[in-house]
Amino acid sequence: ISRLHGDTHPWTLKSLSSLATKLHKEDGPAEAEPFARKLYVACRNALTEDSAFVLHAQRSLASCLRKQANASG
Repeated sequence: ISRLHGDTHPWTLKSLSSLATKLHKEDGPAEAEPFARKLYVACRNALTEDSAFVLHAQRSLASCLRKQANASG
């Protein structure tokens, strides 16, 4: 989708969000983190900082990082 519409298109952002969520639930936060990070950066570039989707992406990335930190230490 990103090749067709670009990294900040709503369909691309929704797909990244779905992928990060699925990986987080099924494979763990380490697998989801790169996608959650890419989602957060793309949302910040495309939307206003107080957008609900930016906040969702931020929480998703924070959850991945927090769970990885808890697992390692």
